[in-house]
Amino acid sequence: MIDHRIIDSNSLTLSKQGVTVSIQLPWYRALPLSVISLDKIEVDGQSFDVPELTFELNGKKIKVKELQDHFDEFWFVLDSAVVHLDECVVKAGESHRVFVAFTVKPPYLSGFTLPVVCEKDIVAVEV
Repeated sequence: MIDHRIIDSNSLTLSKQGVTVSIQLPWYRALPLSVISLDKIEVDGQSFDVPELTFELNGKKIKVKELQDHFDEFWFVLDSAVVHLDECVVKAGESHRVFVAFTVKPPYLSGFTLPVVCEKDIVAVEV
């Protein structure tokens, strides 16, 4: 599996709109968002109310709790999804520990569930 690619080394960004983290799909082909479940995300041990976070992909912003309704929106393997972290405080130029856990349930593999967990130290970048 390509766990090392889930969180890119430049994926923690700070802007006027807030803090975001970019994640990639650890799968070999595109999947509909309806089979993705973002379970947990932390920055320096700070947890977030995951269902209320915004997931951005293909130019669309979707609440995490609504991903299961988006069976016609696909996450392609070369695309990064951006998760907007409300109330997150990071300092640009400093290293922060980012933890992401999500579940993938490919529709063509009945009963198969892939738990995905990645933790990485990343230097926050101001954009």
